[in-house]
Amino acid sequence: MERCMKAIEQFHKLAIKRGLTPGAMLEASPRDFDLLLIAVRHQFSAARDYTEREVNEVLKAWLNSSGGMLDVDHVELRRWLIDLQILARDAYGHSYAQASVPQRLRPVDAALTGIDFASEFAKANEHEAQRRAARKAAWQAAQASA
Repeated sequence: MERCMKAIEQFHKLAIKRGLTPGAMLEASPRDFDLLLIAVRHQFSAARDYTEREVNEVLKAWLNSSGGMLDVDHVELRRWLIDLQILARDAYGHSYAQASVPQRLRPVDAALTGIDFASEFAKANEHEAQRRAARKAAWQAAQASA
């Protein structure tokens, strides 16, 4: 439970950022990168295969919601997922499925099973908006009394 809370807390920190690129994240913060890999992995059901079009639709939707912090298109993200063995693709590129979770990601994956990332993303951004509004109000009050 503690690992889950820490992972959600870290996801909240990432959720309020913008313009993150996978390559820079992998170099600067592999743990954050792994967290996002798991978050996007959870958008795919292990019980079915996907066409490339379906994968693209899932990734576009994720990038427009929970993955809003990333500055990457769905095609590049799909390549990252394949290259890092988060998704498996047949030899012709017609069928995609969830791959087995790589060993290094299993603890994060287990901790985040069942998390609604879209809801967590929205919560984090709402909290950040409220924090900024309060800070702005305090600054305006200070300016008015000066």
